[in-house]
Amino acid sequence: MSDGTFFYTREHGSDGQILTDEGHGPGPLLSDLLTPKGLPIRAALELVAGMADILTIAEEDEVFHGDIKPGHVRVDPAGHVTVDGYGVERSVGRAPEGQPVGVASDVYGLGVLMFCTLSGKSMGAIPRAAEAHDDAIVLRLQQVDWAGLQERPWFDDVLGFLCSMLAFDPEARPEPLDVANVLSQVADLADGQDLPTWAGAQNLYMDAVTEETEARAISAPAPAPAPAPAPAPAPA
Repeated sequence: MSDGTFFYTREHGSDGQILTDEGHGPGPLLSDLLTPKGLPIRAALELVAGMADILTIAEEDEVFHGDIKPGHVRVDPAGHVTVDGYGVERSVGRAPEGQPVGVASDVYGLGVLMFCTLSGKSMGAIPRAAEAHDDAIVLRLQQVDWAGLQERPWFDDVLGFLCSMLAFDPEARPEPLDVANVLSQVADLADGQDLPTWAGAQNLYMDAVTEETEARAISAPAPAPAPAPAPAPAPA
């Protein structure tokens, strides 16, 4: 029985469809797939671009999420991206405005997730006061090891775009359609694994770990039975 929640799935590829249904989408959670190394740059950009497409369609449907994070995102072995958890009323969100105000709050959450996928780190708590917020965002970005990306001609544009997604003022954040278009174009220029290749490898690894764990459980010797309790003393 559905609990009233629903999801959107963005199929991988330029011709991929966006599907919606009740319950939870396919594939493992991104929070279970993430490693301290983050995602390959191309896979990360494709992932965020696909989620931005989802936000665009959700806005057309006049629904908003309010809590975009790895624990609400799924990636199946084919690279299809799902955002779970629509249909839940949320009074507090991650964005500095506190209560979600619509798609701009979801774009902020998408910026936080983009930071996580590129850096492999959690952004942690960010102050809600304007100046302190901006200082914290700059500090987080300075602490990331961008080695290997800084020489790319599009790096400054991507970093600037990420900063705009994390802007304190909701009006200063880009529309999700712009996020999808810009990041998908940059992803085509990036090297490394694409999203299906990365997701397929991660799913194979998780399946292997699960099989090994189950095999150990089956082959483990059964625990010895507990000794019988001593008889009670006879009454005087």
